[in-house]
Amino acid sequence: MLTIKNWEEYTYYLLMYLKKKQKAHFRVDFFQLHPTNQADFFRLLDKEKRQCFYHFIDPKELAVIFSHLALQEQNKIMEELEEQYALAMMRELRTDDAVDFFKESRKDLTARYLSLMDEKTAQKIKTFMMYEKETIGSLMTTEYVTAKASETAEQVLLRLRHESKLAETIYYIYIVNEKKHLIGVVSLRELIVSHPQDALLHIMKEHLITATTDMEQEKAVAIIEEYDLLAVPVVNHDDEMIGIITVDDVLDVMQQEATQDRRELAGSDGILDSEANALKAAKLRLPWFILLLFLSGFTAKWIAASVPETFDLAIFIPLMAIIAINTGVQSQSVVLRRLSQNELNRKTFIAIYKRETVTAFLVGIACGMFAAALGYYFMNNVTKAAVLGISMLVNISICSVTGSIIPFIIHRLKIDPDVASCPFIIIINITISILLCFIATSFI
Repeated sequence: MLTIKNWEEYTYYLLMYLKKKQKAHFRVDFFQLHPTNQADFFRLLDKEKRQCFYHFIDPKELAVIFSHLALQEQNKIMEELEEQYALAMMRELRTDDAVDFFKESRKDLTARYLSLMDEKTAQKIKTFMMYEKETIGSLMTTEYVTAKASETAEQVLLRLRHESKLAETIYYIYIVNEKKHLIGVVSLRELIVSHPQDALLHIMKEHLITATTDMEQEKAVAIIEEYDLLAVPVVNHDDEMIGIITVDDVLDVMQQEATQDRRELAGSDGILDSEANALKAAKLRLPWFILLLFLSGFTAKWIAASVPETFDLAIFIPLMAIIAINTGVQSQSVVLRRLSQNELNRKTFIAIYKRETVTAFLVGIACGMFAAALGYYFMNNVTKAAVLGISMLVNISICSVTGSIIPFIIHRLKIDPDVASCPFIIIINITISILLCFIATSFI
């Protein structure tokens, strides 16, 4: 069982084998890891070590790791590999993994590699790419096992030994007729416990739960949850079986939905925030901050009308506190997304921390200027407006840093960051914003 301690020791030796070019030792230890952990190790490598890594494994082995990586990491691999090696790896990918990559890649790269593939494979990928992004057609895979109703349990079990490596799952065997129409299904368990000479016609279940290519992906989630299935067959409008969707595909959809909800809650919808550069992230977040500043200005005016003698302090309270909370939550959402996908380590955290710092500075400058203009409108005093603007810049910069660091620290302490980090961030950031209010007032 891998723990943080023995994982660090394990990776130490793997890195040493790479450095000393000890291919045999590396392969023995590396391929004892689960593919997810293999992908985690790959993320630790710099460009020089990745080149050595590519020479230590073959294209088929790299394809397994490739399918566990994010698009940004996959693009990095494609840029570094020799074309023939990359092509060989792409041929080893499952159809759905290849489609997912090509759909999001540059058009020139997609066109080049599809032109180099054999016509049958390229046409299959092109067909799948035509399905809408959020439909079941774009989610399904064509690697599954079919059989004829006349075949016996023994015949199918013998065939499974040869076909199992090519299929996404062998838990279900789908029975089709001569026209490829789906007529029944047999589970692997039913196949094993049946008499070897029993025909599938007498074993199969004819009551079928199916999906169509134009269904929304959320429907697949509902089907698998409702019927407790490991896979669902996909048919076209002529009832021809053309693919399956598996439970792991559905889990990916559920994770994407959770990430989408989190981005919308944090005001970072529209792009995978952790993969955007600082300028794009700043552009994405800035409208929300400006809106908050505009609305909180009315709150400040109401407070000022109630207690006019403390107007200089009152205008800071709603502005600073609301922006402090929003800044922390946005930065937190980026770190939590990486944690939820097991993509956060020291290296990726440092990259996120640097990106968030630059993003906060860019957003802080824009919000500081807007806050200064708002302050000048209310107070008609250049000095006070300038102090307000600078305070807003400092507030956003500090609160963004706390929003990035706190979830990571809580995770390292073995506490659930989804539950614990938000209260800490809110308390700390509000305290910071109020403290800045009083500090700023002393300069007025």
